Formats: sequence, C-alpha cells, structure tokens
Amino acid sequence: MKSVIATSLNKFPKEKGIYILSLQLIESKLITVGKLGSFNFDSGNYYYIGSAVGSGGIAGRIKHHFEITENPHWHIDYLRYHSRFKSVYFKISSKEDEHLAASILSEIMIPPIKYFGSSDCNCCSHLFYSKSNINLKRFLSDFSKVNFK
Repeated sequence: MKSVIATSLNKFPKEKGIYILSLQLIESKLITVGKLGSFNFDSGNYYYIGSAVGSGGIAGRIKHHFEITENPHWHIDYLRYHSRFKSVYFKISSKEDEHLAASILSEIMIPPIKYFGSSDCNCCSHLFYSKSNINLKRFLSDFSKVNFK
C-alpha cells in the first residue's frame, strides 16, 4: 500500500476505482455545504471516501480535488475550499467498494455530518473526522477486503 502525496498527480491511474482523501482543517470553521446546510467543522483531520467511475477515472477525480474550485460540484468541494490536501489512497475497483470502505471507517471514526457525500447511497456519511492524525496506511493494511495502494 502506498500513500500518494498531492504533488504526485501523475501517479494516479485512469482506471475506475475508489479513493480516500486525507484533508486537514487548520482552524474550526462554519462551512455551508450546498443544499445539505451549514455546519461547524472542528479543526483536525478529515477523511473522505469517494468513487471515480467517470471517463477520467481515479486520475481525473483526484485532479479535480487537488484543484480548489470556487464553483463546488460535490459536498467535498465545499470542505476542500477551506482545507489542506494531505494525501490520498486509492484502489482500482468497483463503486461498491466505496460503501465497504465507508462502513469500515465508520466503526472507528466519527462521521461528523450525516449524508455528507452519501446522498446517492444508504451510507451514513462518506466523511470521517479525527482530531489527531490517523495512520490510514497502517489501518487499511489490516483489511484484506480493502486493498488500497
């Protein structure tokens, strides 16, 4: 498993798959997340699970998240505008693995906002929070079902 730092965009595959963004919010902030509403985001570390099933695959989706947009499309774009991109983990897989990864993370981390990134599925959330930094690389290596790189 390997963590890819934001400056290494050329290392992402164009195949479809899922990913986990690791973001850091330096200070607590009230952020409006589109139609979902306004929420107080505590300072700390946020982990977002997403799928990349479009024509650009994982590379295209990560490129979108790496660039800060003033015209947000997805829930994560609203948080991304205020946060620092730390790293990303990815897996070439089907969209269903996105929900498995969200389920696993929900067992050990706090989903701070219900339905964040999961308005199109039955997951509680695709965003997870930890005040301190979590070693996702070590955590994910313990789960043979979720073989992230």
